[in-house]
Amino acid sequence: MLTRQTAPSVTLNTIKTDKFKNAFVTVSFLSPLEPVRNTENALIPRVLMGSSEKYGDLRRLNVELDRLYGAQLLPMCRKKGETQLVGFAMSFICDEYALGGEKVFDGAVSLLGEVLLHPKTEKGGFDPAVAELEKRQLREKLQSRINDKMRYGVERCHEIMCEGEPFALSASGAEEDIDGVTPEGLYKRYRDLLRTAPVEIFYIGPADEGEVEAAFSRMFRGIEREPKDCPATTVGRAGEIRVVEEKMDVTQCKLTIGCRTGVRACDDDYCALALANAVFGGGPTSKLFMNVREKLSLCYYASSAVDKLKGIITVYSGVDQKNIDRAREEIEAQLNDLKAGRVTDDEIEAARLVIINALRAAADSPASMEDFALGGTLCGKKVTFEEQIEGIKAVTREQMLAAARKIVPDTVFVIKGEK
Repeated sequence: MLTRQTAPSVTLNTIKTDKFKNAFVTVSFLSPLEPVRNTENALIPRVLMGSSEKYGDLRRLNVELDRLYGAQLLPMCRKKGETQLVGFAMSFICDEYALGGEKVFDGAVSLLGEVLLHPKTEKGGFDPAVAELEKRQLREKLQSRINDKMRYGVERCHEIMCEGEPFALSASGAEEDIDGVTPEGLYKRYRDLLRTAPVEIFYIGPADEGEVEAAFSRMFRGIEREPKDCPATTVGRAGEIRVVEEKMDVTQCKLTIGCRTGVRACDDDYCALALANAVFGGGPTSKLFMNVREKLSLCYYASSAVDKLKGIITVYSGVDQKNIDRAREEIEAQLNDLKAGRVTDDEIEAARLVIINALRAAADSPASMEDFALGGTLCGKKVTFEEQIEGIKAVTREQMLAAARKIVPDTVFVIKGEK
């Protein structure tokens, strides 16, 4: 990956590859997660899509995307650690597959620049009709999150566990803040992002690196920049276990356990923690899957995942109401067994293979490649897929067990049936 600065705190990351027929581009503005501001940030790319000065509305924009061989442009709003990333992702056919040698790359980058930097305004604000439409759609999106009970359980567990920390905030904002957003205030926030937010650009495709650099250097030329760095993500320590329950009309209850580790991707023992998580609940050979789900039939599913920028592990499972207590006891028992070293070499090697296969599969997707590289950029430790694989291969049993002992349950969140 080649990394260059094209403007103050505007970083272009180029991954040159001819593996794919489509090129993939993301442009992300980095902003600290803060109340109210996170809601405004979440709205900005959605409003920009519908209020381009050149293309007018989504209908005309889609016509232009179709002309570019069906290119796709999507607004993005993500959370990485305690940083909110807002911007766009774009996918378009590589020039070599276009008819008559057409330069699709030039047209795609030009369109992206128009949408990102030249919105239609009215009386010092965004188009009021577009702003109101996107506010309504964001409200509906936030209200609908409860429909996915597993994801809702994970988000609520994180909110409770990280109360008072920026990580508790949602990248999509908060419903109670939407009414206070005005077209003028939203445009002011957009201008603040352009001026102060660090920008990460990723290009994944076969284009010449010099051509890519020239295109994105032109995009940000002339924009006044006074960038401010985002604060580092805080790493909390586990306290006394908190148990919070919510009752809903569900037949399958959700049991979510948030654990602190104090280990992030920038730390030397991160690969050991990743392997420990894979042994514990990170795959079909894990202790949670083989014992809690298969052997004891206490869960419909039981898995765990690492947030590598925040240093937490989240266990999520679906259970019958009568089995909630037993399932929790058994999940904690499996973690204690792992910490005590009651794990076979076969279990470790199977978990190691699960991670390696997942990393190799991620290298076959432009979006996964971007996400992996972006994570390394944000944590300050850039590694390739092969370097990560070698790191996983090098983890010893003793290192894995030492990392496992750092996994400490902090918060239990349960969605129970109303009856």
